[in-house]
Amino acid sequence: MKTKKHIYSFIGIFSFISFWSLLKVVIFPNAIFLSSPIDTFQRLWELILSEGLLNDFLATLYKFSMGFGFAVVVGIPIGLFLGINKRVYQSVELLLDFFRSIPVTTLFPLFILFFGISSLTIISMVSVSCLFVIILNTSYGVFYTKESHISYLKSIGANKFQIFKHVVLPSSLPFIFIGLRVSVSFALIVVIVAEMFIGANKGLGIRVYEAHETYLISDVYAIIIFVGLLGYFLNRIFIVLEKKIIHWE
Repeated sequence: MKTKKHIYSFIGIFSFISFWSLLKVVIFPNAIFLSSPIDTFQRLWELILSEGLLNDFLATLYKFSMGFGFAVVVGIPIGLFLGINKRVYQSVELLLDFFRSIPVTTLFPLFILFFGISSLTIISMVSVSCLFVIILNTSYGVFYTKESHISYLKSIGANKFQIFKHVVLPSSLPFIFIGLRVSVSFALIVVIVAEMFIGANKGLGIRVYEAHETYLISDVYAIIIFVGLLGYFLNRIFIVLEKKIIHWE
């Protein structure tokens, strides 16, 4: 099964690169807005070997990690609390759904007013983009805990902490990880966009923006691919963690 999956993945990648080459060589041979796969991957390798891209990558990863980490540390406990206390959840459900529905990019002006043009602004935006998703998914996980399991533990004299540890938390973990994986994508999008439009001294977002402004088209495509690879590997990390932690699924 794994061999077939790898073969299909290879076919998909090969087909994509072939179509990309066809666009550049046949359909848009003189287009300045399109870089060829060969030029793009060659430039990507050069950028990876350069110190500049490494510094930009570390700057973006720092802002991503700080914002995402804060949302996880705050969001999971709040979600568990709301899931356990359904009346409290019902009183704030409308507000949570309302704030989750607001695209964080529309809040750029407010964040700049509060924090100025700084890394703290970007970190705060990343946190907000992830926080409500994590809270709601964690709460849903608690709601879907089977009452029969809770009743059984109560019948054998288990206290509230034991019920939480052995039933509620394990039942919530699949939903928590769904929220985390969705939030990873949101966080990466927000940090890149914020670096591009709010401004930053270093970061992958500002690097791709500067490449665009100076018509370094191969750099633009190379950095886009690098960001895509970064997102892919971040997602894979959480898939591996999920399989390790939720080993009974």
